[in-house]
Amino acid sequence: MPDKKNRIFHAGHRQQQKGVALVLVLLIFALASIIAIQMSSRLQLDMQRTESMLALDKGAVYARSAEAYAMTVLPDLLKNNPKARALITQDLPPYVVEEGVLRVSIQDLSGRFNLNWLANGQNNNPDAPAIQAVRRLLLALKINDTEALDLAIAIADWLDENDEPNGVAGAESQFYLGSETPYRAGNQTFKDVSELLLVRGMTLELFERIKPSIAVLPVDSKLNLNTASVPVILSLGEKITPEKAAQLVSERNTIPLDKAPSYLEIDKDSVGKNVVFSSDYFLLRTEADILGRKSTLNSVVYLPQGNNAKTRVLSRNQSLF
Repeated sequence: MPDKKNRIFHAGHRQQQKGVALVLVLLIFALASIIAIQMSSRLQLDMQRTESMLALDKGAVYARSAEAYAMTVLPDLLKNNPKARALITQDLPPYVVEEGVLRVSIQDLSGRFNLNWLANGQNNNPDAPAIQAVRRLLLALKINDTEALDLAIAIADWLDENDEPNGVAGAESQFYLGSETPYRAGNQTFKDVSELLLVRGMTLELFERIKPSIAVLPVDSKLNLNTASVPVILSLGEKITPEKAAQLVSERNTIPLDKAPSYLEIDKDSVGKNVVFSSDYFLLRTEADILGRKSTLNSVVYLPQGNNAKTRVLSRNQSLF
């Protein structure tokens, strides 16, 4: 009997061991499957990430190439049509490349109000005529007078090199350091129009309203009266009325201007008399759409007048999405 019981016991033990071994094998197989799936998923993600990075890099290179192409085309456009309002925005035909398409648009910047004109003051003081010009621009854009003047003063304070607020509406580093996210005043000329969002009193809604009328260019830039919008024309002098601005636009659409009409009465205004009749500054917007991923490059370029003039890139702003 004892031998029979031992045989039964050992047989049951062997069966139990086989069951445990089978469970272990299944567990190991399951773990191996999970690891393999995770490795495969991670590999696919890495491949997708690599493809995206390569597509974006390729798009960035294409965008720079499109910029170079536009810079070679721009002088011919100006030569064929040096003063016409049509050059405010010029869309070049789309260009098909491997795995995508390139689009280029050229926008005139010389017809916009240059915010850096406010840095023209003497002895590190804000330029008072330029402040009034900004106020008139904002009034033309349907911003109330008090808000317009306060914002113009705040912009001037942002640009000047000192740290002394210009009256109650002014703001320097002491004001901005009290913000929820502290920062200092620029105390230098603007490098990009987006910096305006940092200035006291500026909101995103206001920024979007005035953005089409403003530019950030060298302080010594001139305003092209042949491409200036009505709000920018109204900014040039106190005596300019909406009727006079509309008359100027009508006249220049027939024959491009080569001098400022006398009825504008801007000859004695330090801002208004600073006008020219052709453009030197342009915005090149190049967009590369490669494999469904877009790379956009905004380039501010300078093309001075003259036979030997060479286009020069002043700034670039690139976005990938």
